[in-house]
Amino acid sequence: MYNTPLDGALAYAKRGWPVFPVNENKQPLIKDWKTRATTDERRIRHWFEQDFIDGCNFGFHPGAAGIVVIDLDCGKKRKTPDGTEEVINGVDSLSGFLKQNAVELPRTYTVRTPSGGAHLYFKADGIGNKNGFLPAVDVKSCGGFVVVPGSGDSRGVYAVEHDIPVAELPDALAEALRSNSPRKEDKEQARGVPGDWIDFAPILETIRNMDPVLCGTRDTRLFAICAEWKERGVTLEGMRQLLRLMNDLGKIEAGDDPLDEHDFDRISKSAWNRKETQFGTKSVGALLTGPGTPDADGYSAAELPSMEIPPIDFLVQGLVSEGLSILGGAAKTGKTYLLLQLAVSLASGTPFLGREVPKKRRVLYYYLEGSGCRQVKTRFEETYGSDFSPPAGLIFVHNFPPLSLGGLAILGQHIERYSPEVVIFDTWQKIRAETKGRQNAYEKEYAELAFIRGQIMAKFGVSVFLAHHLKLFKKGDITDPMSMFNGSAAISGAADTAMLMFRERFSETATLSVFGRDIEDTTIGLVMKTKGRWKESEDGGSVRLIGETDFQREIIAVLEKHPDGVTARDVAKKLPGTQFNSVCKQLKRWFDNGKIDKDGKRYRLFSFVEDSFDDGV
Repeated sequence: MYNTPLDGALAYAKRGWPVFPVNENKQPLIKDWKTRATTDERRIRHWFEQDFIDGCNFGFHPGAAGIVVIDLDCGKKRKTPDGTEEVINGVDSLSGFLKQNAVELPRTYTVRTPSGGAHLYFKADGIGNKNGFLPAVDVKSCGGFVVVPGSGDSRGVYAVEHDIPVAELPDALAEALRSNSPRKEDKEQARGVPGDWIDFAPILETIRNMDPVLCGTRDTRLFAICAEWKERGVTLEGMRQLLRLMNDLGKIEAGDDPLDEHDFDRISKSAWNRKETQFGTKSVGALLTGPGTPDADGYSAAELPSMEIPPIDFLVQGLVSEGLSILGGAAKTGKTYLLLQLAVSLASGTPFLGREVPKKRRVLYYYLEGSGCRQVKTRFEETYGSDFSPPAGLIFVHNFPPLSLGGLAILGQHIERYSPEVVIFDTWQKIRAETKGRQNAYEKEYAELAFIRGQIMAKFGVSVFLAHHLKLFKKGDITDPMSMFNGSAAISGAADTAMLMFRERFSETATLSVFGRDIEDTTIGLVMKTKGRWKESEDGGSVRLIGETDFQREIIAVLEKHPDGVTARDVAKKLPGTQFNSVCKQLKRWFDNGKIDKDGKRYRLFSFVEDSFDDGV
């Protein structure tokens, strides 16, 4: 039906189905293909006619269009327990499953693949990639792609077989695809892995959802994967079992030299005997993202000027970028109030501290300290008033185990149920993943944060915000604010955005220092004018002093009556019921920030003189 890949891509674009360029080996040719897949005809033509000298094939991201594609392989081979090979047909596997579950599959839009298999298109939302769902049956949706008709390889061309409307996916099959529980045969094949089964389920889910490890990087990538498993407590025999499982599910490209038992043993032992497990290497989730992108395969610096690199995606414009963010503050400084304000702003798309929130995002907030929903309700009323209607896209959870003790599996269920884009853990200490082996503080904390990046952010495609505590310190001891996070330098080094909140006891003001890879370092003055609600200080960039609280305004009134200056003790005497120390600290803070002048012990407001000029002089 379609003579060229471009014909098929343009036809899909007219249906509202986003496409992007891939090569003959089904590798994406652009970075961030999930977000850059498009229906723009001009962009598609440019890819095909100009960006790639030899042209290209096209892939379709079904999840972005509310589509699920069931990929039926034809003639897939796998090894049996006795070492022989058997040929599996995806049609037979799916037919057996449908019969067993009494499901009738409707006729639908179908594409025939070059190998003789088929792609069956169905309407369904909320379903992820399920490679290896059944023997020789994969499922492509959110996070996956299929090649569009008109594209092809050395075996032939993808062609439309049934050009009819896309049918709805039967409920029973949709329920089976949404299930996160590992299949029985996976559990049996990985029986060498110790511990509670639910703790191990995420590893199996990662294996089933990953792209195949290609021949050219096979040993290196499998070694890194095994090293990650070792960190998570998998035994040597468990590694061998998992490598066999990956191979049986077609997750290791066979090529001209397929792996055998000797290779499984060799690779797993190499990782097991390594004295230091990986800390700087990407985690499993990042290692197994699709190849064919500059970040995965390398690129020449000469290519940079012509690369299309998407702009930074901010959670809060110019303040918080997507990725891993950490907010540090001493206990009872008001950081949870600040996080609640951030969560409300993200979920409602309203400004945070006066800065734009580019778009609404669903937020999953693990509120793990305090008295649960009663406290959240009280804090909302304190911050926004009793008539406030919280956004529906903000979800709270109050009970959650550590990530390595079943928490990761529960998180996966919550993410599937609520589909968040941002996950907040308040506090990180409550959920920290236990790491194995002898490690110094830096190695341990780097491994914990690598676990969050690989097993949460890369796997589920969410940004993560961690609340953490700061070290106790004395004034004058701080040389670098980033060193104040409670722990090693790994904490600040691993964060994409680091925020440190400082507030003196009983003070209505605070400062928020923000550092990030994609933002300029900045310090924001905060004031809590009403209980529970932080706002940016109005005099943060002003030379003139502006009182923002009753206490500050009372001090300013005294200073205004004494233009020649007044001591802190005299100010306190003129304000009955006011503590001298509080007045002294406030005046010192203003002086240190350049807001007021000082002559000896006497503080005074700056005087502003307007110069007049006579044009005749």
